[in-house]
Amino acid sequence: MKWIWVVLLLVIAAFATYMAVEYLTVSLGHLPTWFPGHKARLPGHHHGPRGHYRKGGAAAALIALIAYVAAAYVAFRNPQSKGQAPSPAASDASDAAGAGTVA
Repeated sequence: MKWIWVVLLLVIAAFATYMAVEYLTVSLGHLPTWFPGHKARLPGHHHGPRGHYRKGGAAAALIALIAYVAAAYVAFRNPQSKGQAPSPAASDASDAAGAGTVA
């Protein structure tokens, strides 16, 4: 189940990265029409509105960073709590390793 969350967070992070790059590098008139903040070009004007959405790009980059960190946390966290005893399989393996020694 945790891998579903990891994949979902990575998809969100990749999309937010794409949005951040688009907001920071493409002018307002050339943003895709489905982007929030798209400004249509006026008839007769060769260039659309100038400028970039720096705040939108920064917000998308922050969302991407948070999603990447959350995906790494979910993927690499230890599911056992510190107060929990080791699993029986781990104790059997340690018993088998120590079976050849004489006390």
